[in-house]
Amino acid sequence: VSVIGTRKPSTGGVILAKTVIAALANKGLVTVSGLALGIDQIAHTESIKYNIPTVAVLGNGIYVEFPKGSNTLKAQILNRGGTVVTEYLPEQLYSAENFVRRNRIQAALCNTLLPIEWEIKSGSAHTVAFAHKYNKKIAIST
Repeated sequence: VSVIGTRKPSTGGVILAKTVIAALANKGLVTVSGLALGIDQIAHTESIKYNIPTVAVLGNGIYVEFPKGSNTLKAQILNRGGTVVTEYLPEQLYSAENFVRRNRIQAALCNTLLPIEWEIKSGSAHTVAFAHKYNKKIAIST
């Protein structure tokens, strides 16, 4: 299950993300997100809290710490049996184009996409478009 969304969630978005992840506990599922600030990091952190394996898909090389301070979360993901993946060279820096490409991987890895608090013109919208193209289930909250 890919859980994605805004980098600047509202209080309601944070609550929804935490509730969604809690509901996935003990279901034998794996979460996927992009390690970005906001909803992505909440998805990874809550997955760890509920012992749900989680996959972080990076938009940069594995040795590049982005966002700043994310190396601790990457280590927690790995230590709890999760995975960190990237298609970029180890030292390759991030770019807007890299994140769009990263979003296609998040969509490809899931059976269901759960976009939480996102705008029509956003990185999350790219992930939704890729999930639609790949015929994935997409849960839309209103």
